[in-house]
Amino acid sequence: MQVCWTLSLPTDLSLDKDRILGLEFMMDNEILVVGTRSGQLLSVLISSQSVEVVGNVEGGIIQMSASPDGELLVIATGLGMLLFMTPEWDVLYEIPLVSSEVNTFNVFTFQPLAKDAFSLL
Repeated sequence: MQVCWTLSLPTDLSLDKDRILGLEFMMDNEILVVGTRSGQLLSVLISSQSVEVVGNVEGGIIQMSASPDGELLVIATGLGMLLFMTPEWDVLYEIPLVSSEVNTFNVFTFQPLAKDAFSLL
């Protein structure tokens, strides 16, 4: 089965000179999250095919990924930060990818604790 949509973008949004870097489907909310190189974060509500700009990530988006349960969206920014966001677009954590020591990268282990909790080690 192939599905093809034509979406109307908000009038103040143009993707002509931008590039989509990530698409994540949040199953519980039935929302497709779109991230662009310039940092635009868009929400596409599947049921109505409506598009909303939900944020603009400073420094742009390098990569993004949703947790398997769709309860967390992690965004790597062009400013070298990891943003951990909820489905309501609240930023839970903002963590630098690079340590203050020269050429040292932070390594993170994601450890689920319970349905609504997790720990970064």
